[in-house]
Amino acid sequence: MIKIFLDGATFIKVFSTSFTSLAGLTTGAFYYAASKQNKVDEQTSLAISRQKEALEIQNEHLGKLRRITYQ
Repeated sequence: MIKIFLDGATFIKVFSTSFTSLAGLTTGAFYYAASKQNKVDEQTSLAISRQKEALEIQNEHLGKLRRITYQ
């Protein structure tokens, strides 16, 4: 059986490299999740603004009809 000998400096290098890799992967995962959520938020905001515009148009049309019937 081969024993792997790690002295202090080598252990620190291995640990720091693995920690840096893990930090990079975690950061990338957060960026991916945030960008995905941002796209969903933009689509939701766009749908809400379209519905508001449609509602404003309906309200204007109803207002015109009310003015016509009261005259």
